[in-house]
Formats: sequence, C-alpha cells, structure tokens
Amino acid sequence: MVGGALYGKLHKVLARFILPIGLIGAALAIMGMTISHQMIFTYLMAAFAGLTTSLVGPYLFTQSASIAGLGHETFSSAVLIVGINVGVILTPYALNLVQNMVGNHQPQAVLSIVGILMGVVGLLTLFIKENPSS
Repeated sequence: MVGGALYGKLHKVLARFILPIGLIGAALAIMGMTISHQMIFTYLMAAFAGLTTSLVGPYLFTQSASIAGLGHETFSSAVLIVGINVGVILTPYALNLVQNMVGNHQPQAVLSIVGILMGVVGLLTLFIKENPSS
C-alpha cells in the first residue's frame, strides 16, 4: 500500500525507470531472503519486496491505458487483470516445474531462480525504449 501511495510522486521523478526499479528492487529483496538467517532481515526483505513490487502494478495499468488510447482504458485494464489472474493461477505450477527441473525442492533454490529471472527482466526493461507518443 505504501508503494502504491507513493507511486504518483515517484512517477513524476523517475518516469520510465519505475518498472526497472520495481523489478530489480524486488529481485534484490528476494535474493536477500534466500541468504537470510535472521527473522528481522527476512521481514525487512519481504517488506522491501512488497514495496518495490507495488510500484510495478500502477505503472503497468498506466501504460496499458495510454497504449489502448482514449475510451479503451477500461478494456485494457480488464485484459491486464485477466492476464494477472492467469499468471497467479499458473505460478505454483511453474514454480513446481522449476523445482523439478533443478532437482531441488528447497525454497531457497526456487527463490534464487525467481530473483535472478526478475533481475534479468528488470535489467532488460532498462533497454526498452518507451514510445514517445505515450
């Protein structure tokens, strides 16, 4: 909730860097959780992951509305929500597949892979050029 409340102010300053910051921040927090041996550190990393990922949602909804154009914002939001829900449904199966592929069913192994993938996606978003008309 804090990240969502701060989104407007941060977007004015960081603009297109919100998405990479959110993804890379969450990746670092997830990786931090995998090496944590203290509950307070795990809690802080989980809170930081929640803060940074809460920046991603508003950014995606704002971008989808601007891409869809005037009068199509509701439809673009609906499509995005459907995509998010499909992702939520498929995530446990995808994580189980990853566990089976690496042969390790410990949470640290899967979280490390998720953190690395999220970090790579975050870095890739730095190089994606935003359409000047949006």
